Amino acid sequence: MNDRFKFRAWDKKMMRMITGNAVDNNGDPFAIHVNLDGSLDTTTWDGYHIYGTLIDSDDFVLMQSTGLKDKNGTLIYEGDVLETDHNKLRCVVFWESMDRHSSWSPKNEFYIIGNIYENPELMGGE
Repeated sequence: MNDRFKFRAWDKKMMRMITGNAVDNNGDPFAIHVNLDGSLDTTTWDGYHIYGTLIDSDDFVLMQSTGLKDKNGTLIYEGDVLETDHNKLRCVVFWESMDRHSSWSPKNEFYIIGNIYENPELMGGE
């Protein structure tokens, strides 16, 4: 699978990041799916049944992978905060436009130190 088409989501209500191996409040594994119309739904497996639920997309911030990895081999997503060893330069990853391409590669210089949702203090937030 191409890393460029992986997603994660910030759950605004539960204040947690949801990745491919998330669990719900009952400890059951679940996944968030992005539908072709842009709506979101979840699939939960309780060991016996699969449940699907349409969810309110206003409760989540969806982030897409860049397809790039940092110097430690960790996949970089929108909202990640990167830093360099060289001069402690920090930057936040975001998509400006889907039609822009960059030859910049963070692989040898940058590493992920957190993200803007779980670690707002990295950018001077609370």
